[in-house]
Amino acid sequence: MRRVMVTVACLTAVAAWSGAVYAGDCAGCAVIKKDGQGYCDHCGSGKIYGLKVASRKLYDALAGEEGKIDDLKKSPCSGCKTAAAKSGDCAHCKVFVANDRIYHSGTARALARGERVDAHGLECKRCAYAAGKSGSCKACDKHFAADRSYKTASFHEAALKAYETVKQAVRDASHCENCAVARVADGTCKDCKVAFKNGKPVS
Repeated sequence: MRRVMVTVACLTAVAAWSGAVYAGDCAGCAVIKKDGQGYCDHCGSGKIYGLKVASRKLYDALAGEEGKIDDLKKSPCSGCKTAAAKSGDCAHCKVFVANDRIYHSGTARALARGERVDAHGLECKRCAYAAGKSGSCKACDKHFAADRSYKTASFHEAALKAYETVKQAVRDASHCENCAVARVADGTCKDCKVAFKNGKPVS
């Protein structure tokens, strides 16, 4: 019996070691590390806005769609056309545009309006400090939230609120992915029957 237990323990240790080695060599995770954003289906985890995300549904809701701006410009909806042309939004269709990507979440768009930055690579020490604290550098007139830099104070304020919503959605995803998506999109979770507005539950 003791021999069997020792054998099982050894096999478990080898399996864990092998898994760790594979994770370190995972191509999907390597891309995430390089780009600072992405989702690895093999490992079931991703990263966006500096946060680790274990839900593919939530990641997709936050990452938006690329390469569809031209289609949106041809939309029969005038609001969508305007959103595509001016990086705006169509409240009727719940379409939000930022940096040539289409989002179905105002929360995601608020964060996406910023430019991704590496706080350690910033030359200005005040900017580097502000980036670490999600604050602003008055000297450079730059504003930071999550892993992004924002051009205006109003964009920054919206991004800070959105960031708090996303952090809560990441926590939601541990028990319900649909609640997480509903929170960032001001929608309703069909499973839990919880509706969200401005990133907060209202029912």
